[in-house]
Amino acid sequence: MKYDFFDTYATDPDGTVLHFDAIVPAGTSQRVVRRLIHGYVGGDDPEIEIQRNRWKSSGHGRIDVAALAELQQHGFAVVPLMNRLSYAG
Repeated sequence: MKYDFFDTYATDPDGTVLHFDAIVPAGTSQRVVRRLIHGYVGGDDPEIEIQRNRWKSSGHGRIDVAALAELQQHGFAVVPLMNRLSYAG
């Protein structure tokens, strides 16, 4: 199975900026990816910025066993790219 990786920044309900890869089955629309991320982040209207990572999506991205299991079970996986360091605003 092929996967798309979306470099993602999102603001959670307490104002913390999150940075992670959202991994979905290849061909998943950005609208669906945003909906999945919204559900993951929570809140009424989280600020979300996504960009498909072409290099990782072309087969260069690595998926660890835990993320692969999450992806197979839920159709969506999150791989953090940095700790929760900064606050929006």
